[in-house]
Amino acid sequence: MFAASLLIAIDAIEKLLLRPPPGCDRAMPTTHTSRHEGVELALRHGNEQGAEMLVQVPGDVALARSSRRRSTLADMSKDLEDLEQQPRWRWRAKVALVFYTLARITMNLPFTAYPESSEKRVDFHLVCDAICRPLVTGFGLYMFVHRLDRFSWSNQLQLLSLITMCCLGLPLCDESVEHLLSYFLRGKMLYPNDARLVSMLCWELLCNVLQVYMTILKLGALGWHRTARCCCVLTALGACLTGVGLLATMVQDLFAFGPALDLIIVTCLGCCFTVVGIQCWALCRAASRAMEQARGNNPIWWTACLLYANACLVLLGPALSFVALFAFANTHARMVVPLTLLTLDVTFQVFNVLLLSGMVGTVSMNLEDLQRLAELSGSARVAFPGHISQSATDCIVSFPGKYSDLWDKAVSSTLAFKRADAEAMGQRLLIKKHQGDVEWEQELAEALQDAEVRCVENQCRAPWGCQWFEKWKQNVDRAAELHQTLHVFYFEDGKGKGKLPWELLANERARHDARKTSGLGASQTAEVAYLDKVGLSYVGHDIMEFAAFLSSRT
Repeated sequence: MFAASLLIAIDAIEKLLLRPPPGCDRAMPTTHTSRHEGVELALRHGNEQGAEMLVQVPGDVALARSSRRRSTLADMSKDLEDLEQQPRWRWRAKVALVFYTLARITMNLPFTAYPESSEKRVDFHLVCDAICRPLVTGFGLYMFVHRLDRFSWSNQLQLLSLITMCCLGLPLCDESVEHLLSYFLRGKMLYPNDARLVSMLCWELLCNVLQVYMTILKLGALGWHRTARCCCVLTALGACLTGVGLLATMVQDLFAFGPALDLIIVTCLGCCFTVVGIQCWALCRAASRAMEQARGNNPIWWTACLLYANACLVLLGPALSFVALFAFANTHARMVVPLTLLTLDVTFQVFNVLLLSGMVGTVSMNLEDLQRLAELSGSARVAFPGHISQSATDCIVSFPGKYSDLWDKAVSSTLAFKRADAEAMGQRLLIKKHQGDVEWEQELAEALQDAEVRCVENQCRAPWGCQWFEKWKQNVDRAAELHQTLHVFYFEDGKGKGKLPWELLANERARHDARKTSGLGASQTAEVAYLDKVGLSYVGHDIMEFAAFLSSRT
C-alpha cells in the first residue's frame, strides 16, 4: 500500500511544473540531477515555503525520460517472452528425461532373473540395481534442469559437474546393455564378459577422473596451485597407464609380459591413492584455515564445512568405486558381494556432484567464492601499519597477506610492533606482566566488554576500513624522499603476475581476469598500481626469497 502511494506521489510530482517566485530565479543555486532524475534543492532556515518550490524540468530531460520508458517497456516485454520460452524448454527436457529413465528400467527388468536347476529365480540385488540406478541418475539430471537458475555455462566447475552427471546417466553397465554386448560380440576376438568389464572400467574411470578434476579446480581457486598441478599430472599419468593396460589385456600376444602389466597396475593404483591423499589433505588444510577466520561469519563457516565434506567424499568415492567394480565383475558368479554396491556407488557420486557443484543446498560452490575465501581466510591481513627508518636503505612496500605467518615472525618479536598492530587494527592489546590472577581476569573482562562496545559502535565492520591506503601512501612517499629501495613480494611462483593499471582498478572484469593468474593479493593490486602510476621504481621478489632477504639485511 505504501509502495503504491509512493509511486502515485512521484508520478504526480513529475507532472507538476511550477515556476519559482519572481526574483528567486537568480537566487536559486544551480540544481544537479543524477541519472536517477533526483533534484537537489537548497533549504533556507526559517523559510518553510521553500520546501514547496519545484524546479521546472527541462524539455529535453522529459523527452529523455519518455524515451527511456519506451526502452524499458521493450526490455520488459523481451524478458517476459524469454521467461515464457524457458519453461517450455525445461518442461520438454523433464519429459524426455522421464521417458529415458522409464525406458532404462523397462529394458533392465526382463534380465533380472537367473536360471537355477530347472526354473528361474529373480535376484533381488539385480532388481534393485535395475530400478534404483536409473532413478538416481535421472534425479541428478533433473536437478540440473530444474535449478537452471544456479547453472552457468561459464562456470567451469558447474560445467564439469553437468558432464559428470551425463556420464553417470549413461546405460553402459545396465543389464540390457550387457546382453546386447553378448549378442553382438559372439565369435569376436573380445569375449562378452571382457567387453562388459572394459566398459564398466572405462565408465568408472571417466566419472572418477572428472570428479578429480573438479577438486583440482577447487584447489586452484583456493590458491593451492602447486598441489593442483601435481594432482593433474598424476591423474593424467594414471589414466594413460590404465588405457595402456586395457590395450595390453585385450591383445593376447602381450599376455606373456606379466611383470610389465603388474608394474602398470601398481603404478596406476599408486597414482590413484596419491592423488586422493593429496586432495584430502589440501582440502582439510584449506577448511581449517577458513574455520580459524570464520568467527561470526556464517558464509565462510558453511563453505569450510563443505570443504570438509568434500575431503571426506574424495576418500570414500574411489573406495566405493573399487568395491562396485569388484561386485560388477562377479555379478553372475553368485558371490557374496551384491550388485547393490554399484547402485550405492552411483548414488554416492550423484550426491557428491550435486552437493559440491552448488546445485542443491543453500550455499553455492562457485570458483569465485573459493577465491574470495582464499583471500579472506587463507590470506590473513597484515596489520602492521608501517614504520620508516631514516637510516635504512630498503623498504618493503607491499607484502601478501596470504603469507602473514612469515611477516609475523619478522616483526612480532618487538613489543612496539605489537602495539602498532593493535592501533592499526582498532584492537585493544593486553600484556600480562606481574598481575595476579584476579587482576588479570578483571582486565580481560574489561577488555572484552570494550571490544563489544567498539564492535557495536562500528556496526560490526572492520575498524580499519580504507584508511590503511592513505597511511600506506604516506609511508611510501616518505621512503621515496629518503631514496630507499622499494621492495614488493609476490606469491610463490607468481613474481610479476597480476599487475593492473591504476585506471582499470574499478573495472570488475579486468580485476577478475587478472586474479586468475595473479601473484598479488587484493590490496597488493592497488598498492602496485599506485607505485606504477606515480612512477616509483621497485624490486619484485618471490615470497620464497623473504627469509634470505631478511637475513642479508640484518
